[in-house]
Amino acid sequence: MLGVQSVELVISVESQRKVEELSNSAAQLIEQFKESGDCVAIDSAVQLMEEAINLTPDGHPDKGTLLSNLGIALWVRFEHLRELGDIERAAHFIQKAVDLTPDDHASKANQLSNLGFAFQSRSEHLGELEDIGNAIHIYQQAVDLTPDGHADKATELNNLGHAFQSLGELGDIENAICFNQQAVDLTPDGHTYKAVRLSNLGTAFLGELGDIEKAIHFNQQAVDLMPDGHASKGTGLNNLGTALLESRGTSRMLFTSSSRLLI
Repeated sequence: MLGVQSVELVISVESQRKVEELSNSAAQLIEQFKESGDCVAIDSAVQLMEEAINLTPDGHPDKGTLLSNLGIALWVRFEHLRELGDIERAAHFIQKAVDLTPDDHASKANQLSNLGFAFQSRSEHLGELEDIGNAIHIYQQAVDLTPDGHADKATELNNLGHAFQSLGELGDIENAICFNQQAVDLTPDGHTYKAVRLSNLGTAFLGELGDIEKAIHFNQQAVDLMPDGHASKGTGLNNLGTALLESRGTSRMLFTSSSRLLI
């Protein structure tokens, strides 16, 4: 569920209350937009986040969080409406958030992951290899900053594997399998993202390596874990069907991404 990071300000009490109200209202509007597609809701969310940023002075410790939240709102709007200006602005604001956040800050890896996701989204929209290269570099930084045992480690590894898989060359597919396998291994049974990470691993084996048995195995595991009505059940079945067809010929694959913004 998309939300925004909590904001604790040390400026005036009135400004603190206002920024918190703006951020909370924006988060609610984002959820409303995701459920209803109401463009007024997402436009209002972006406007409220911009107001929150304008109320927060440069140098304030929460400035980066607010900039990142604005970037996330713009990314959400881009994913639905495909306006190029939104993903450009999303990358811009999340980059500013990353630049303001020291490496030892608890949210640094999350913000790097969000920046990588913005570059990857732009790459998928425009087909620019430079963007996916930047995404891989940024995701790797996020992985390196996330200690073993951290709850987000598997997500960071999955995001990195997803980015490598989009390149499609043999070495990239090998990297994708490596990182997706690590993500699966770190994800406990019963976890929300276990099934889609298994599906991601299975589809990686349908790349240049063409290991159909493993592709079928992991995609079957993924489908078995998805109850009827699961948001990714249709794509999971499609990926399994593709793997089965690949054992007899060539077919097209849909990638089930469990990549997500870390906020």
